[in-house]
Amino acid sequence: MIYRFAGCVLDEGGAELRRSGVAVEIQPKVFDLLFYLLRHRNRVVTRDELLDAIWPDVTVGDNVLTNALQKARVAVGDSRSAQAIIATVPRRGYRFVAEVDEGHPAASPVEERRQPGSVFVGRETILGQLADAFAATRQGQAHMAVLVGEPGIGKTRTLEQFLLSPPVRTAPVLTGSCDPDDGSPALWPWIQILRNAIELASPGELSSALGPVASDVAHWLPELRERLPGVRGSRDDALRSHEARFRLFDGVANFLAGLAAEKPITLAIEDLQWADPSSLGLLEMIARAGRERRMLVVCTWRGCVTSADDAVGSSLAEVGRHLPLTRIPLPGLSAGEVREWIQRVLDAERPDALTERILQRTEGNPFFVEQILLQLRESSARDRDRAASDDPAVPPGVRDAVHHRLRSVPSECRQMLGVASVF
Repeated sequence: MIYRFAGCVLDEGGAELRRSGVAVEIQPKVFDLLFYLLRHRNRVVTRDELLDAIWPDVTVGDNVLTNALQKARVAVGDSRSAQAIIATVPRRGYRFVAEVDEGHPAASPVEERRQPGSVFVGRETILGQLADAFAATRQGQAHMAVLVGEPGIGKTRTLEQFLLSPPVRTAPVLTGSCDPDDGSPALWPWIQILRNAIELASPGELSSALGPVASDVAHWLPELRERLPGVRGSRDDALRSHEARFRLFDGVANFLAGLAAEKPITLAIEDLQWADPSSLGLLEMIARAGRERRMLVVCTWRGCVTSADDAVGSSLAEVGRHLPLTRIPLPGLSAGEVREWIQRVLDAERPDALTERILQRTEGNPFFVEQILLQLRESSARDRDRAASDDPAVPPGVRDAVHHRLRSVPSECRQMLGVASVF
């Protein structure tokens, strides 16, 4: 069955979500959650019902559901504030509120194969390293791991795959991401993490753990006032003075350390290259809080590319002085991994030749490989066979990504790149 709503198309049989005609990468559990709410859109679905339906054989905390709901809203272009598609019904649960059109998909041999974006190949060694770090965390040894690589190399997808592994998803996972927008507030990734973290503690535990810095935290996290009605947000920005900043960071670090004393927790922070100085400072403070905690911090980072990345590198060096720190570089996919991906999504007559051609064209970068496979999937068998001999055309998704990156480049530099590209 095909469901159309708010510019999105959800294909039940193909387990695929498209928005504005573009396939959306979505984790299996997040897809299941979205589809469950859509299928039961005639009523409110409680949190307990969702937990039982989506995670029937695993005990998970409310924060896992909160994370999944946040990702489902992002996937369909909704948000917690707008709630135009997935609405929160206070004290009751959630309801799918967008108008939906249903229809049957047209049968096609190509559609029987999986969408390129739903396939994950390789990265076994890297996932093993992350699993080892989590195992050490469960034994009371705090650890930090950083997935490092160029744009499109698969840092986010590898992190998501790790967070979906059975040992990890049975414990709280708190996620945040850094934003390149200059308008994003300081401490933005930590605000996102704390929004979920405060749901793991009772009001009494929150009040005791945060103590005198509760009002400072509420300045950045208004949701805390709902959990602690007696707390009012501080009128002063705690980051303005060194002493207040230290007090705030120390309070947050101790609060998270207290959560990790009860059970293992994983903090996942994406796009560290865009972290603001205050976010890096809090990361360092958490590392200084000591290694005898069951806390794993996993970050994604593009590595030292610009001068701004030097601050991240210095911050990681400071973290490494206090915690075991594992930097995990992500290479391009191997020929065998690209071939496996091709076989799972295309009916290719010459998979070995096509593998070699795509590998030459992309150097195994998963984003480029995926975009080429998306383009070939819509092509005829003759065009796919021709692609095994000729260089595939640059896919529209790659062109869009390049244009997006070039927007931040000064006009003089863009002109120079235009001249150089001729050669």
